[in-house]
Amino acid sequence: MMNLLFSPKGRINSTDFMRGVIVLIVISAILTLLPLAHPKLMMVGMLGLILYWCWIVLYIKRLHDAGKSGWLVLAILVVFIGVSYFVGNFVQSTFAPDVKQAMDAASTSGDLTEVLALAGELTKKLALPSAISSSVVSYGVAFLVNKFLSHDPEENQYGPA
Repeated sequence: MMNLLFSPKGRINSTDFMRGVIVLIVISAILTLLPLAHPKLMMVGMLGLILYWCWIVLYIKRLHDAGKSGWLVLAILVVFIGVSYFVGNFVQSTFAPDVKQAMDAASTSGDLTEVLALAGELTKKLALPSAISSSVVSYGVAFLVNKFLSHDPEENQYGPA
């Protein structure tokens, strides 16, 4: 599993790719929900940044399996970030519009204590909806990428099939 998620060398087939996707989605959801258990665990969620590398590695290997350059992961990243941005804004405006407006007002007034208090409240309100929406977006993008990349049954420049 470590080689699957941390080394960009080699190829993976569509089944292994989707297994890796599920593992990363579960880890990401757990990290997103940790602040609900205890507010001080909010900083542990920053470990989720490591997951970005794992996602990139997973996509690179899947692209290699299709005989494509790993640099195409940048296009996938742009699509993922764009979709996540719009879904995140929708989730925030749907589940915590009052906190978002109060936080915007506090940030323009420069009251850092109020901003931090509201950030904690916003995190609690959005943890579950964010975990669900990011899981759906992650799985959806991975499913579509996997669907459109065909397996190269022959050995290619990235390794054996």
